Amino acid sequence: MITHVQLLITPAYAFTDYCAQAQTLEHCMVNIGMPPSGQLTPFNAYVALSCSCSHEMIWLLRGFNVQLFTQHPSEFVKGG
Repeated sequence: MITHVQLLITPAYAFTDYCAQAQTLEHCMVNIGMPPSGQLTPFNAYVALSCSCSHEMIWLLRGFNVQLFTQHPSEFVKGG
C-alpha cells in the first residue's frame, strides 16, 4: 500500500531590522525578541514595525515587553 502526503509550504525569507531599513513590504511578520547581541532598543523595534505598508499587514510572531516603548531609549540622548 502506498500513501501520499502533501504539505503546504509558503515560500518566505527573513532578514534583520538593519536590512529592512528603507524597504516597504506588503506583508510582514515581526519578531520583537531579544537579539543574539543581547540588546534590544526602541529603534530596532521601530524599524521592524515601520517597514509595512499598513498596520493591518503586520503580524507579531510573539509578545514583547511593552516597557520597551515606555522608557527613554537612551540616557545619552535624554539630556539633563
